[in-house]
Amino acid sequence: MDSSAKKSSQKTPICVIVSDHRVLSQVEAVRDQIETPLEVLFADVDNCARVAQDAIASGAMALVSRGSIAHTIRMSGVGVPVIEIPLTGFDIIELLDQARQFSNRIAVVAFDNMIEGALGIASILGLELLTYRITGPEDAEQGVRRMYDEGLRVLIGGGRAVEVGKSLGMKSFLIRSRTAGVLTAIQEADRMVQTIVRERVTSARRDVMLDSMPEAIISLDADGGIIHYNQLAARLLSKRNASGGSSEKGHGEDFLDGIGLVAAVRDARRWSGEIRQFGSVQYACTLNPVYTDGVYCGGVALIQEVSHLQKLEQKVRKSLYNKGHVARYCLNDVIHRSLATRQLIETAREYAKSPSTILIQGESGTGKEIFAQSIHRESRYSDGPFVGINCTALPENLLESELFGYGEGAFTGARKGGKPGLFEIAHRGTLFLDEIGEIPTSVQARLLRVLEEKSVMRIGQETNIPIDVRIICATNRNLEKMVQEGQFREDLYYRLNVLRLELLPLRERREDIPVLIDHFLHILPESLGLPCPVFSAEAREVLVNYYFPGNIRELRNIMERLVVISRGGIVRREDALATLRKPERNSIIPRSPSGGLRVPRGESSSGGTTGGRRSGLLQAEESALIRRVLEECGGNKAETARRLGISPSTLWRRLNDLKKNG
Repeated sequence: MDSSAKKSSQKTPICVIVSDHRVLSQVEAVRDQIETPLEVLFADVDNCARVAQDAIASGAMALVSRGSIAHTIRMSGVGVPVIEIPLTGFDIIELLDQARQFSNRIAVVAFDNMIEGALGIASILGLELLTYRITGPEDAEQGVRRMYDEGLRVLIGGGRAVEVGKSLGMKSFLIRSRTAGVLTAIQEADRMVQTIVRERVTSARRDVMLDSMPEAIISLDADGGIIHYNQLAARLLSKRNASGGSSEKGHGEDFLDGIGLVAAVRDARRWSGEIRQFGSVQYACTLNPVYTDGVYCGGVALIQEVSHLQKLEQKVRKSLYNKGHVARYCLNDVIHRSLATRQLIETAREYAKSPSTILIQGESGTGKEIFAQSIHRESRYSDGPFVGINCTALPENLLESELFGYGEGAFTGARKGGKPGLFEIAHRGTLFLDEIGEIPTSVQARLLRVLEEKSVMRIGQETNIPIDVRIICATNRNLEKMVQEGQFREDLYYRLNVLRLELLPLRERREDIPVLIDHFLHILPESLGLPCPVFSAEAREVLVNYYFPGNIRELRNIMERLVVISRGGIVRREDALATLRKPERNSIIPRSPSGGLRVPRGESSSGGTTGGRRSGLLQAEESALIRRVLEECGGNKAETARRLGISPSTLWRRLNDLKKNG
């Protein structure tokens, strides 16, 4: 085996680099005492640094050597631990014993560790040692020649010293290490390698953890200097500055100074979600001071663009709350034939293009929620949730907490961590407030504040939460009259009544009734698992001429009853009349020769819920119908509402109107 560097094709964490071939057998003798792979490379003083660099490039994490070679490798700045094979007392005694066979005056040209050990033992053996301390292999020749000039002819030293001594004819003994010393060095190298591996694993896990965070994370010392940062922070710090300049060195410090972070770190301040601006971009910043044994040593900052937070918030809200908050209908689902309904659809389509608040007015059963969902689906908010609430469904206190949410501990029984309100859930989407006319006046004031400030404050909290919500309201009451009577806030009414959509009752668009009949005949038998009946022309005429106080909802209920009763047979005029509950007296609306409703001159045929007042004729017919059905149901209001095809809340209002009107 020659003295040139011998490279191994296998990567090994420990590399032993020596010029003494005897070390190879020593390494082989102790190899099985450690688990870490190692190899032995041979080099002299002149090429040992290059051999060490090659070994490191091949995966070596620790180097083992001795004497001048260890010194040369260490001084070259290899960047990994260099463990020197130690000399034991036995090694020194053996060398001195060999040398004194030729003279009691012995020259020692070596590093300090060898000289100190030799001097301690020489006095015991009665030897006279003359020493020359070297700091590197380049000193060896000068030391040997000085010893030679002083008359010494026996030498102990390293490889270079022995080489020069032999050239001068001196009896020269090479400093060697025993196998125990080689094992000690290799074991120390093994411990260092294991420590390095653990540190690298810890560092890799830390970096992956930090790089997985959604925030830019920066660690700073007590003076505000950057110590460590993750990949997001690296991208943030390297962005072009606000004035359009390039990412020159120092821009990171300019950015941290610009948002006030450096000053905050120097003052050992704590930030929690501080909003800071640099250029045209806003950042949410959190700063936590770091203490070790009570001594302040800097801080860790978490920085994120506000726009990213908003997108993330919307994504989370959508994933958590979107279930059950999806608009199912679109304007193409509105079944119609009449020109009036077609014009209404076009108006709704135009309204959808605007973010303004929409007020939908119409009698119960005219399809207000269908239009609200359809407008949402054609608006810029279509990717967000569609959240609807019936304002009559909850008592005042529950309605308020449902709309605006509440903080933890806001009241007895409040959910831990609080609960977001519907305004928060509907962020970047549409909030549909059905039966807005029934909302209590105390809630009206808070609702107005949310609409004006575009932010919501949960009950029991003092922090405003920004929201971007499209508001669509619906009512079957005359809000203008309620404003006049002091039952509805005037300022809230004008805030809601920006865009107005008035849905016509079914009796005012009778052209739509035949196509609605066909639509229900198409979907109901299949959903009920029954055969489709055949409608006679007379039965259709009965339905076309019916008053329909419950509008489309009532028509659907009537059609469902007829499908169930007919069992696939023919639906005759008598069947339709029987389903309408004595229609011959009160439920069939008088017709003019042109087919329109016959109403007193100067009065509107529209229901009071669409902006006009009911005619006396229609009010009388409706009142008679409600009273008769209520009597037939034995006063059971739920059954009465079901038979009339209207909601219980609508029936309750109609009965109140009957009481007021005598």
